[in-house]
Amino acid sequence: MAKGDVLAGKYVVDRVLAAGGMGVVVVAEHVDLHRRVALKFLHRGAQGHGAIERFLREARAAAQLESVHVARTLDTGKLDDGSPYIVMELLEGRDLEEELRSRAALALEDVALYLLHACDALAEAHRLGIVHRDLKPSNLFLTKGPDGAPRVKVLDFGISKLAPLGDGGGALTSAESVFGSPAYMSPEQMRSARDVDERADIWSLGVVLYELLTGRLPFEGRSAVEIALCVAQKEPPALRGLRPELPEGVDAIVTRCLAKDARDRFADVAELARALAPFAREIDRAHADRIAAIRHPHTREPTRGGGGVAPSVGAYATTVAAPAERAVTTEPRGGAHPRLFLAGGALGGLLLVAAVSFGVRRATLPSERPVERAPPRQEAEGAEDPPPAVAPTTPPPALAVSAEGEAPAADLRPRSRAPARGGLTRPPRTAAPPTQAPNAAPSAEPPLPADAGRYWRTRE
Repeated sequence: MAKGDVLAGKYVVDRVLAAGGMGVVVVAEHVDLHRRVALKFLHRGAQGHGAIERFLREARAAAQLESVHVARTLDTGKLDDGSPYIVMELLEGRDLEEELRSRAALALEDVALYLLHACDALAEAHRLGIVHRDLKPSNLFLTKGPDGAPRVKVLDFGISKLAPLGDGGGALTSAESVFGSPAYMSPEQMRSARDVDERADIWSLGVVLYELLTGRLPFEGRSAVEIALCVAQKEPPALRGLRPELPEGVDAIVTRCLAKDARDRFADVAELARALAPFAREIDRAHADRIAAIRHPHTREPTRGGGGVAPSVGAYATTVAAPAERAVTTEPRGGAHPRLFLAGGALGGLLLVAAVSFGVRRATLPSERPVERAPPRQEAEGAEDPPPAVAPTTPPPALAVSAEGEAPAADLRPRSRAPARGGLTRPPRTAAPPTQAPNAAPSAEPPLPADAGRYWRTRE
């Protein structure tokens, strides 16, 4: 394959970018679009059982991902001799393995950013059931975005584990198969590459984090078997023993990523990103929120004030799959508050109306016990008003009506007025005492004085 060769009738070869035992990558230009691309081919001798399917699997896996931190797949096809090829975007820059060789050890803020970019790509892949299984510095390519800021892109999904497809694409790896780079493989992947989940990628990211910060691997050996024994039996040297200036929190992150039991690691890349964010530059910490929203797209957190929802790190209203029947969605808290306030206000209003109505009705009912009036007092000419006498225990008889048909005197019996607090009542003001009819029998009691209504009476 030489410069100027035309492949598949539309790609003009410019130069060879990389070559290996499995294939070759060349830089080419599309004849019609004048766009420079990277073409990846399989060698004829490497097209054994399953190799072509795994080669095309990389294209299918990358084509499903929309993250800017994944190298995009543009096209696939076969040459005249039947050799498959993949057309990918051409990246300018270098991978993190080359970057590490030139700098020995990287700054913590830079490493945190590179890992956050990798988590961004893996968040979407893991959500779609794709496990990379071969994460290492050489598969993390450092380039620049349109704004000139550094950007890491994840490469080589060729041995990724895909969710089962209709064509059996998920059954290429047998239980005994081992794929990947031993120095970056989790213990469970060494036992069986098929029986892994996204936590295998968490382990690999922990190895990458350790290596970028210290310039060495956490588990080293002269062969894959020796490395496997170290992974199974030993703990890596303490991170801060090699770089004492690093915060303790970074050492804790690495330790948790490299837990030998997958259940003790970070549950997903969103949780790992939340732990890494405090060690990144302030402008880069927002990646953790984005990663959480990608990995858990149904998760939202109420904004302040309870209005609306927004993506966040924390977990909150999620869609939970019910056993084999239906999906039950818990409602975001921000949407439930207004209805609770309305219901509570309506209930409070009803209780207030009921209380007022009860009070009015109670005030209009007659007293259960009659209030005794003060006994009449004798007026002596020129005498001062004596203090009010104690009320008798029996009510006085009703007042008579004059023989001339005059209006009856005011009735001093208790009205339908609620008693005052403390048991004291004040009788209504009365008219002048009635004049006794000429032929009427003398009253057993003298008439009440005109100002009898002025006095308070004590209710028994």
